[in-house]
Amino acid sequence: MEDNYYQSPGKVKPAIIGGIIMTITSTIPYLSLINCACCAGIMLGGLASVYFYLQQLPPDEPPLESKHGLILGAFAGIFGAIFETLITVLIIKFLSKGYFDQIYIEIEKNISDLESQGQDVPQLLNEIQNVIVNLTQEIGEKGFSLVLTILMLAFNTMKDVIFGLIGGLIGVALLQKKSK
Repeated sequence: MEDNYYQSPGKVKPAIIGGIIMTITSTIPYLSLINCACCAGIMLGGLASVYFYLQQLPPDEPPLESKHGLILGAFAGIFGAIFETLITVLIIKFLSKGYFDQIYIEIEKNISDLESQGQDVPQLLNEIQNVIVNLTQEIGEKGFSLVLTILMLAFNTMKDVIFGLIGGLIGVALLQKKSK
């Protein structure tokens, strides 16, 4: 029952558009608040990839199946994660001088407060402080941190692919052409 899906228009361009929508709704201040509602902006990117794919299909094409929405949503999630990570790295490089320094100062203040109250400082807090110091030094020296970039890419990929899949499924359910 494999239809002409593999002879259909390409999935890359709709997935890139969906990924751009995910990136916009994740990186623009205030607009990114839409993702507080169960990552709605990211799901919108998955849905958009289905929409733009359907716009390319001829009218006599059979309806899309769930697997097509999953594929388009996942592709959009991958592109979204790559774009989002790239933009975040550039923001850190050019606009965030001292950002990690502020985090370090806050952690140092919290540790001092805990110690002055006679409480034990959890070892994890000290480890987090050391990681932030190392990241700050690396970004200060090189303007870039490979470790931070890999962590961001991994997190963004998981988040964007999972919610892109959901958006793709919703897109197929809402937007597909009904069979005659």
